[in-house]
Amino acid sequence: PHWRKERTYSAELAGFVEERIAGVRDIQTSGAVNYTMRLFVELLRKRQWQEFRAAVTTDLGWALSKTFYDLGTVAGMAVGAYLYLTGSITLGTVYLIIFYLGILNGPLNRIAGQLEDLQRARISIERVAQLQETKARVSDGPGIDLPVGRPLAVDFQHVTFGYQPDTPVLQDVTFS
Repeated sequence: PHWRKERTYSAELAGFVEERIAGVRDIQTSGAVNYTMRLFVELLRKRQWQEFRAAVTTDLGWALSKTFYDLGTVAGMAVGAYLYLTGSITLGTVYLIIFYLGILNGPLNRIAGQLEDLQRARISIERVAQLQETKARVSDGPGIDLPVGRPLAVDFQHVTFGYQPDTPVLQDVTFS
């Protein structure tokens, strides 16, 4: 759940940045730079804290596995020392036991990192699947088949348009 929330915040932050970059002139013209930066910092802070929480949760699992690895190394040293002192094995064999345990550490760390990456990827895939399952609120009508042959014509006759009803931007425009 921590990584899911982090992915949500990350998507919000990416969307915010993309929208603000597209509208940078409007933001500057309207004097909203400080307001926009404050919102950016708030979103960034939320995402960073959530990533920290998720990482700490993941790192607790890594710390436990690291602790068990270290306990295994100590046990290997103790058993190796005991067997060496009893004359059952040589000092070279004790060294090999410790060396082989050390070799295991690198792959275990890589597996832990890959599991973290896998969690992030799984959550990202879930988010994409949710987006694909989203149904449109507006549905298309039955439509008609377009005739084959020459291109269809479009005519605009006496068109008036405005963003506000009392102040038209276009008045009585006609074109084909």
